[in-house]
Amino acid sequence: MAEVLTWRRKRTAFLPLVCFFLFSASVSGKPKTELLQIGTGNNWDFYPSRWSDGSDHSLLPPAEKQGEEGAYQAFYKPSFRDFDVSFSYRVRRWVTDTGIIIRAASPDHYYLVHFPSNGQQGRAKHFWGAVSQVDQHGYIRYKKFAMIPHVSPEPDIWHDVRIVVSGTEVRVWVDGHAFPRVDIDDMPPSGRLGIYGWGAFDLKEVRVTGKSGESPDWPEQWTPSRNWFNPLPDQSLGKWQWRPHLTKTPKGDLLLAFAVHPNGYDPPHLLATARSEDKGKSWSKPRKLILPLDGLEVEQKQVVEQFAGVGHHYVPAVTTTRDGRLILQVFANPWTGEGESRVWGEAHVFMTESLDDGRSWEPLRLAPQWPQPDGVNLLNAWGNFLELSDGTLLRQVAGGEGSGKEHIHDWGSVHARAFSIRSTDGGSTWSPPVNLDGGRLAKLGNLDLTEAQCCETASGRVLSLIRPIYSPTMWETWSDDSGASWTPTTISSVVGYAADMLKTESGAILIGHRYPGLTVNVSRDDGLNWSEQVTIDLANWANGTMIEVEPNVVLYIYMTDRNEGRFRAQFIEVTPTGLRPRK
Repeated sequence: MAEVLTWRRKRTAFLPLVCFFLFSASVSGKPKTELLQIGTGNNWDFYPSRWSDGSDHSLLPPAEKQGEEGAYQAFYKPSFRDFDVSFSYRVRRWVTDTGIIIRAASPDHYYLVHFPSNGQQGRAKHFWGAVSQVDQHGYIRYKKFAMIPHVSPEPDIWHDVRIVVSGTEVRVWVDGHAFPRVDIDDMPPSGRLGIYGWGAFDLKEVRVTGKSGESPDWPEQWTPSRNWFNPLPDQSLGKWQWRPHLTKTPKGDLLLAFAVHPNGYDPPHLLATARSEDKGKSWSKPRKLILPLDGLEVEQKQVVEQFAGVGHHYVPAVTTTRDGRLILQVFANPWTGEGESRVWGEAHVFMTESLDDGRSWEPLRLAPQWPQPDGVNLLNAWGNFLELSDGTLLRQVAGGEGSGKEHIHDWGSVHARAFSIRSTDGGSTWSPPVNLDGGRLAKLGNLDLTEAQCCETASGRVLSLIRPIYSPTMWETWSDDSGASWTPTTISSVVGYAADMLKTESGAILIGHRYPGLTVNVSRDDGLNWSEQVTIDLANWANGTMIEVEPNVVLYIYMTDRNEGRFRAQFIEVTPTGLRPRK
């Protein structure tokens, strides 16, 4: 009995020691929380150049970069499996992107939790987040892009972000509000953490708690993929190239029509063209577009000389019809007065044709001349110049409402409507504007419609997607009679602005647009459903033009901001599994 009591006493004395070691093991195995700082930089890899530490535990990119110049990335060398990361950030101006890199296997293969910002979505007070994948092509492919209610997109507001990555699951909260959960089956089990951004932003207090993971092989040197080129580097006609329109000429060349700014924010007042004889790989020097005015009356000549091409709405649009005619259309909207006292006159639509493959043009002629539709104080051309399968020519236009004293950042104060015009005689005459909102109950129709784009689907229906002023997504409407009438507008699933549309011969419909960056969505079922966003460049202006140069190979030419000025272009291959660049 004494022996048993002795053992019990020994066992009782041993238990605290066992508990101590078990507790010590659990503490030592507990993931530590790190405050990420740049320090000497030895624990980081930077692309293209070094970040630094600021005050209040902030992490500073090398400079304030515009999207056109690319993003800054900093990869923390330790790798993590599952982790919990938190940080605070704010944007100081609208156009920017900020985020955290997760599970990076290399500088060109990682996942990204980020928050793109843009002036249009900012003034409309909707905040968006994204979980994306960046691959060796340099594209940002969105796994999930969604609006987060309750969060303000206004500049200079600090947001608290938390990201939890566990296995294949990514969960995100912004100011305590949850982003939809994302499961990524092909995400590697571990990888580096990093920080990402461009534009005017501040980021601080980046803290990570996580389990160490296997470190991936990392290249000693790496150069980011660049898919774009400047098709028209010559800026002798003007510094800022505006609103391109593309067509294939009757003899097979590509003809690009556009306008140019001489400098700064002055309105463009010079129309120009350029030509490619090798499917868009190289281009001629831009040349001034000469439009003979011999057939016009004196007042009509004055309208062309003073107002055609003045302002970014009035660029020339070109197309080659199925019967081999190369035609060009120019809008002009004369005005009197300036600023808030400006009064717009009747809209003039001018047409001409080229008989020598776009090298010269027949005398310009006035097609229609319309009074402004009721309640509209400005009517301007927009969108692609489309010929439908029945030979109808279709163009879409936008009209402003109001006195001009409204401020666009005052929600709902600025109104606009969108219309279509059509020609059934090859462009000789054009119908009056038809409201793109066929709503039966409204008198004026949807007042949130601005720049419209359209395409004909394989079934023969015409789909129009329209840039909003305040709606979180683009507006959608359909025509079953070649643009003579339209259905009531509905909310679409596409988020974007300053768009262009194209249907390939295989039936895929592409819409390229502003936000996030320069993004393309694809529909493979006649516009009923759309893919997730694919950001192909960070140039934010968009306002581009697309043309299919080979089966399923699309040339996309688009604008940059006034600092860069020159168009950018890239070739996109449309594959059954998605988009990829064609070098």
